[in-house]
Amino acid sequence: MNNKGIATLYIFSAPSGAGKTSLVKALLAEMGGIEVSVSHTTRAMRPGEQDGVDYHFISRDEFENMVEADAFPHSCFSCDSTAKPLTAFGK
Repeated sequence: MNNKGIATLYIFSAPSGAGKTSLVKALLAEMGGIEVSVSHTTRAMRPGEQDGVDYHFISRDEFENMVEADAFPHSCFSCDSTAKPLTAFGK
């Protein structure tokens, strides 16, 4: 957060396996004052991932109910759905 009380939002977007998680972990280790927003996803958990840390792993039905309840500012539907809840944006 800057001296005017305004936070900066950084978005790291790349294909699966490109190193986004490694980059974010390195930034967290080197810099203070950074928080990570955890997305919700309907995909299966991968080895080494933790619910609530890497993603919030939920069922497709739970995801669709959250979309219908306007819990996300946006959502992306594909084979596996992933979105950030409005609470991640201070709403």
